[in-house]
Amino acid sequence: MAKTPDQRVKELKSNVTWVVANVWDTETAKVRRDLDASAYKTIAGLAKRFDAVQDKFREGIEKQDKSKDLADKPGGDLSKMNQQIEALFKTLDGLRAEAGATVKSKSGDGIDDLISYWEESLKTNQAITKESKACFDQLSKLYETYDKLVADTIGKVRAQADAAKSEMSRANNELNALEAQIRSAVINCEAAAIKQNKLDVAKAVKAVLKVFGGK
Repeated sequence: MAKTPDQRVKELKSNVTWVVANVWDTETAKVRRDLDASAYKTIAGLAKRFDAVQDKFREGIEKQDKSKDLADKPGGDLSKMNQQIEALFKTLDGLRAEAGATVKSKSGDGIDDLISYWEESLKTNQAITKESKACFDQLSKLYETYDKLVADTIGKVRAQADAAKSEMSRANNELNALEAQIRSAVINCEAAAIKQNKLDVAKAVKAVLKVFGGK
């Protein structure tokens, strides 16, 4: 029965897997002399090919799993940038507090007092504005760097995951085709053995299908 890539992944990760060539050799070992040589060779070749393609599918699973590691890779850098961003916001909070505490109250109600008050306020605000601008510039650069790192990581993860998925899809299609060929060859070989009244051979040959569910 044809399997989807997801079904095959679930089976392999649950250790529901067989080395088909080994099963074929083991099940037919005692009846090898009575087994048609051509049929044995055909099924053995298909089984060996199935095992090789199954290994390719398994490699695809490993590549897909490793793509998750790529997603975790920039975690340290992102954490450092978050700390820098928090520090800059604390600096901005400090500048706001400083602005309120630095300016002195007016010394009198005269015009000179008013001008002096505003001049001092302006000088303080200009200094704070300059420092604030430097903080905002740093914040802007940090956010740009942060966003680029995340975007690049998404691209790398998607590219590796998609490549692995494509490899697994091709391998899965071939595995389904090989299973169908093995089933057909086994059924033909079993039928030939039954026709020759070699029931032990027929039973041994049919036993290999247990790797596919036995039906």
